[in-house]
Amino acid sequence: MAVSGTVNISASFIDSDESTGIESEKKLSLASADVHTGGKVALVSGTCNTTEVAIDLTSLGYRDAAGDEVSMDIVQRMAIKANPGAFAEFVDSGEKLKSLCDRVSVSCVQNTDDTIHVYTTAGSSTYTILFYGS
Repeated sequence: MAVSGTVNISASFIDSDESTGIESEKKLSLASADVHTGGKVALVSGTCNTTEVAIDLTSLGYRDAAGDEVSMDIVQRMAIKANPGAFAEFVDSGEKLKSLCDRVSVSCVQNTDDTIHVYTTAGSSTYTILFYGS
């Protein structure tokens, strides 16, 4: 079994003005693309509310393409998508990632925490988290 993937992040905006009779534009952008090979990946989904849901990285309940259960010692990249919104927080380090309005948020981390808490500040939310690490 082999793991390979790409994390692409791109933000691009055009700022335009015609107030002087001359059209002026400025383009602003920020992008990165990282290719990852090897390692492990896992996807975890659920529902959370103001009471924290604990995700144990040593027992994720996710099976890889070979049917083996995946556990992680180190998380290097994490992506979360939540609706209407949720936080994913590494318990020991306090490092947080937030997703709102069903949009993906991605973080580059080097974390060895065993547990991640997922929660909202009000109401309930659905979430999906993608982990990449080893």
